[in-house]
Amino acid sequence: MALHVAHNLARDAHALGKRDEARVLWSDTLERRRRVLGAHHPETLRTERKLHESTSTSTENI
Repeated sequence: MALHVAHNLARDAHALGKRDEARVLWSDTLERRRRVLGAHHPETLRTERKLHESTSTSTENI
């Protein structure tokens, strides 16, 4: 549950325009999800995708 909340907190920070904060939160969440769930778990991959999207030059909503 805590990892899900951390992911959503990053998403909310991103939506509020706090992109640097969101990246830090997603990065931390990704590291913990890899350790707890494994690198190929769907939730780990979702966080990895969001982190990648947040660092790209795209202006799309995440």
